Amino acid sequence: QVMRDPVVLLTGAGVSYERWAIEKWLSKNPRRDPYTGKDHKANLKFLHNRSLKASIDRWRKKMLDKAHLGLCPDLDDDTAEALHDADDPTPSRRRPKAAVVPKTQATRPEPAC
Repeated sequence: QVMRDPVVLLTGAGVSYERWAIEKWLSKNPRRDPYTGKDHKANLKFLHNRSLKASIDRWRKKMLDKAHLGLCPDLDDDTAEALHDADDPTPSRRRPKAAVVPKTQATRPEPAC
């Protein structure tokens, strides 16, 4: 699934989460980092991950443009839905899904579709 509202926990781990998922997690575990399992002395806070959001928005626009031009005939239904309907709430999960992007991954070329 493509993130819609990425945020990063202020724990120093550099892990981003979907906002709704981390809010749900922190409402039950306000001091526990879901990635490391470590308990902190104070309640955890997060910030909007503007850089990741901008990257996702650019990717989404690029994919929509390709889909409209017919350049992605094998675009699966889940991806098409994620591209068209970015504001729908995502079903809840027990633990929030983390998005860790290593620096080496940022330089890899994107697939055509």
